[in-house]
Parts: sequence; C-alpha cells; structure tokens
Amino acid sequence: MVTSAFDPVSGAVALSETSDSCSDARCDFRRTGTLNLAGGGRSGVATYEGLGGTAIDLEYSADGSLFAAIATQQFESSLRAALWRGGAGDSTDPTLLDLGVIGSDPAPPRAPGWQYSAVMFSPDGSRLYASGLGPTVVLDTASGEELHRIPGNGILAISPDGHLIAVRDGLRGVRIVDTSGVAAPLTVTLQSFPSVADFSPDGSQLAIAADTGVLLANTETGAVVETLRAHDGWVTAVVFRPTGELVTAGEDGALITWDTGDWSARFPSDLFITDQMVAELDERTVTLEQSDGRWQQVIAEPAVWEERACLIAGRGLNEQEWRELMGARPYAPACRE
Repeated sequence: MVTSAFDPVSGAVALSETSDSCSDARCDFRRTGTLNLAGGGRSGVATYEGLGGTAIDLEYSADGSLFAAIATQQFESSLRAALWRGGAGDSTDPTLLDLGVIGSDPAPPRAPGWQYSAVMFSPDGSRLYASGLGPTVVLDTASGEELHRIPGNGILAISPDGHLIAVRDGLRGVRIVDTSGVAAPLTVTLQSFPSVADFSPDGSQLAIAADTGVLLANTETGAVVETLRAHDGWVTAVVFRPTGELVTAGEDGALITWDTGDWSARFPSDLFITDQMVAELDERTVTLEQSDGRWQQVIAEPAVWEERACLIAGRGLNEQEWRELMGARPYAPACRE
C-alpha cells in the first residue's frame, strides 16, 4: 500500500509505502520519501527518518515550499506529525510535532478511501491542519505553534479560499466551519459514515462521499441538495475540477464525471417533491430519489432531455455502434455530428 502527494511545482511525488497489508485497525508504513517522476524513472528517492510513527498521510503546500507527514493514530495514542519547511526535497531534518491529542473517538470500521489521520495546508500555506481520532489542531507553519483546535474527529476538506473547512462530526455527520469565526458552524447530517469530501471552486457546495453515494451540501445552509448514486461499492475519492465538474472514484474501479450545474433551470415545468414515487410515468416525467427518502418529480419535454444527453455525450452513435446496440432498428441517432 502506498500513500502519496504530488508537488505542484517540481513534479516530484512524496510517498509512504508499507511492506505489510492493512488490518482493520493498523497499517505498518516503513518509510517516507520522494519519487521524481520526470522521465518515468525511479531515481532521486530520499528516505526520511524521525517521524516517530507510521506515516498515513502526506501533503505539499500549494507552492511546494512546505511538506508535511502525519503518523497513523490509534485509539488512546498521541498524534504526531512532521513539517519540512524546504519541501520534501530538502535534506534538513523536519520539525517534529507531538500534537498532544490523545485519540478519544473510537474508529469506525475501516472503509476504502478513509484514513485515521490527515494533514492539509491552507491555500496560502500559513496554516497546517492536522487531525486523527480527536479534534483538528491548527498550527502556524512559520513557528510550528498551535493556534487553536477545532472539534471533530478528522479534517476532510478546505475550501479554495481557505475560509471554510469540513471535519467529521461523529460517525454520521460533517461539520462545516468558518475559519474566521464569523459564521456559526453548520452540521450536515448523513445516513452513513463520511469518508472523503471536497469543496466546489466557489465554495458554495461540499461534496461528501458516504458509503456508496455522494451528497452535495449547500455550505451556507448545510442542506443536502442532491444525492449522486452510480458507484457499485464505497466511493473512495471526490474532487471538484476548476470548471465545477465533480469527479468521483470508487472501489468498483469506476471514474465518473458529474456536471453539477443547474441545467434544470431551463425546464419549462417546475420541480416538486412527493412522498412516494409516481406509479405511472410518461415520456415527459423523471423521478429522482432524495436523501430523506422522498421523491423529486421533474417534468420536461423530451427535447430538453435529448439536448442535455447530447451535450454530455458530445457525439452521436455511428452506424456500426447503432447496429451493435439497437439491432435492426432504422438508423436514427438523437445526436448529430
């Protein structure tokens, strides 16, 4: 098993690798180093000692000048991290940080994509957020001093502008925290354990992977506005692209890109919620299951669906593809070149 982080400036990859497989409660990581992928070679590997534990998460700052590693934390053990101020390629010894946090929250059953400890830099590199089975510790990267602690048992995401962070709130919740302290924290209530999350480029939405689904939450209200379901198994990664599209990966091996734009605003009919699914549907009606168990009914002319499908597909079927999929039906693709 390998945990890695990409240096956005030099192109190096920092990695921590294990010679033993993970059990339900522990991974045995042997070393942390850098791997320069330029030219596809494995030269330039440097091994770092002194973390004082097994490295479970690695992170570069946005400008590549800072590099951090954090040791996996077990229940009732202390949380430890290391900070390199010259980046992962610097040969100097790191600043070792005993964060003084004892694991107080029993870990849930291990899920793909989830880790017991995590480190993240603020976008400007001035802050390091570190957490495990307890509160998230906020550190000043210049001095290494602790600034404050944020309740929650593991940091999940930081907004692109650094104003919001997301931490786990127990086993079935995510807390959205305003780092300036102006707005009160919001809690997104879930039906299952949140493994990973990411903020949209404008910070207005938080995508949360929970079990086999991905929930989109409004960061101003904490309300879940949409639930995305397509993976067969745990969702292991969620990342927003700069364009606003959401990319998800799962243990099923699938990589899915979602367009989360409000294209439904172009519908001629309103969207409304019902307590039960409509038994009989026509070609103008689609129903969507909501996170609270109710159903959203969307009514639109077939041309609207057709236009949207063609925009996503980007092209129509050629005649050979049509025959393979549609058999003897006359060739009449919806999307034209």
